[in-house]
Amino acid sequence: MIYKQLDNNIRIDTWFPKSVYSVTNFHLDNLSLYENEIQSIQNKSNFLKHEDFDVISSHNKIDILNNSVFLDLKKDILQHAKNYLIQLGLSENKTNNLKVLNSWYNVSKKNDSVDKHIHSGSYLSGAYYIKSNKDDIIYFHKEDDMLEHQDNINDLSFNKIAYECREGVLLLFKSNLNHSTNKHKGNGKIVISFNINL
Repeated sequence: MIYKQLDNNIRIDTWFPKSVYSVTNFHLDNLSLYENEIQSIQNKSNFLKHEDFDVISSHNKIDILNNSVFLDLKKDILQHAKNYLIQLGLSENKTNNLKVLNSWYNVSKKNDSVDKHIHSGSYLSGAYYIKSNKDDIIYFHKEDDMLEHQDNINDLSFNKIAYECREGVLLLFKSNLNHSTNKHKGNGKIVISFNINL
């Protein structure tokens, strides 16, 4: 794809796009139900901070989307995952048996954050925001940033993009796309995260 023609003999091309699939107003009517269920699970189980990240997490402890309260959410997430994969060029036939490999919730308190990471062993990953504050951000990062200290960041050199973590937003992305969060400034953020395979 031609990005910029500098003169008759020189051009800059851009290739290999990264993408994030975003759905707003997703299951808005159920946000309080979902929040109450997660709070109930957390109160009974008292899960502690994630072993690698600074958030309270049910990661590797329960598969939250298999909880009966979340089954319709899971079904609709898989439908969006199918649509996203078709847009990425997979045939509809290849997307007929998508499955959620694992799912968990994270609860962030003030000053909690998640360091840059990928999800290995899956094709797609995602986040669904149940509770958030206006300053909550998820960043998606370029993997191989050789120009880390450029003087002028532009469309050819930026190394991360920010998405607001708004309630009722579903984000899907390839599992090898690096992502992180900012330090949480509010009174609590609740997100369901998951991995999907073909």
